[in-house]
Amino acid sequence: ENLEYVTIHGNMAHAKAHSRHTHGEMQGRAKLTDDKVREMRRRVAAGEILFRFYKQYGVCHGTALNALLGLTWRHVK
Repeated sequence: ENLEYVTIHGNMAHAKAHSRHTHGEMQGRAKLTDDKVREMRRRVAAGEILFRFYKQYGVCHGTALNALLGLTWRHVK
């Protein structure tokens, strides 16, 4: 009686509305942190080439690029 059938999107919306949605470094498997994302963005803005340093953060090129473009880690300003 306490359960309801919802879509994945409905479940995610419910979690977000009740502060149960985790993102960023709050995710248990996150390799990046807010500070690391800020540092990567600063380095690229200063002219460094992502291909030369993304491995230092322990992630693949695609993960680093998504964080830089704001496709992931959107909450980091």
